[in-house]
This record gives sequence, C-alpha cells and structure tokens, in this order.
Amino acid sequence: VICIGKNSDGEFIRVAGKGHDASDVGSGYWIGKEVLLKLSFNESIINHDPDLLQLKNIVFEKFESNNLNEALQNIADSEDSLSLKASLAKDVINISEDNEIALSILQEATFNVADYIVDLYSMLDYEKTHDLVLFGNGSVIKSPIYRKSINDSLSFQFKNISWVFSDISAAYGSAII
Repeated sequence: VICIGKNSDGEFIRVAGKGHDASDVGSGYWIGKEVLLKLSFNESIINHDPDLLQLKNIVFEKFESNNLNEALQNIADSEDSLSLKASLAKDVINISEDNEIALSILQEATFNVADYIVDLYSMLDYEKTHDLVLFGNGSVIKSPIYRKSINDSLSFQFKNISWVFSDISAAYGSAII
C-alpha cells in the first residue's frame, strides 16, 4: 500500500509504502498473512468453525498441502513467499460476503487504507472538499468489493469518491511510484 499525493507547491507527499511487513496494513500481502495467522492461532477449532474451515480449505488447495504446517512450510520454502501470501487476498475478498472471518480481515484492511488516504489528504494543502478522486494500481484495489469497503470507510469524510485505474502491471506501477 502506497498513498501519494502532490501538494499545491508541487511536492510529493507519501503515506504508507514502508514495506510488506513493516506497517502496510491493507495490502494483499497483509491480507494473506492475516489468514495464515488466524488459522495458526485457531488451529484447534478449525474443523468446528465453518468460516475457518472454508479458509483452511482454500489454503490447503492453493498450496497443495494436507495440513497447516505443510502449507506454511511450502510458502516459507518458496522464493515467491511474499506473492504466495498475497495470492490469498483475492480468495478472501471473494468469500467475504459469506464468511465472517474473511469479512473482518477485509474490513480491517480497508479501514486502514482509508486511514492512510485521510492522513494523506490532511497533509495536502488543498482547499477542503467533499469530493475525492483516487488513482488505483494493483490487483486487490481493482476488486469492486475491496473498493466498496474503502468507500464505506471514507464515506464520513467524502461524499463523492471516484476511482481511476491504470492498465500498467502492478509490479511496474509500484516501481514508477
């Protein structure tokens, strides 16, 4: 998660973007990490909770494993462990309307992204308005469910929120920013 704006003096102001595991709550990586933490902390009750069970089945299928330790080891042993964790985000978003744990992870993620946006907005010296145009780049931000949750979190500060997206690959987009 990187939030950047340009103030009226032409200076760039940045909020978040400190790294995948430093503090960027709300990123695809963070969402995937949260799923794995929830499963690890609740391993003894997974089979008794339908929401945890659904998340466990997603993780086991995605990482071709028969138990949580094996799934975690497969992720840890991979050179792509960051993107593997982040790959869980789309699944979490897709089931969030029917899975309370997935919904709580999504809401925490988007609430924090909304906070980054509000913090950035307050640092810019623009005339205050109730309209906001956001530029998005990346796979998670393109999800209508994810964006709706961000919009819901921002609805107290802004009446009109518009989104603009780039067709540039998320890998290049973050490098350009």
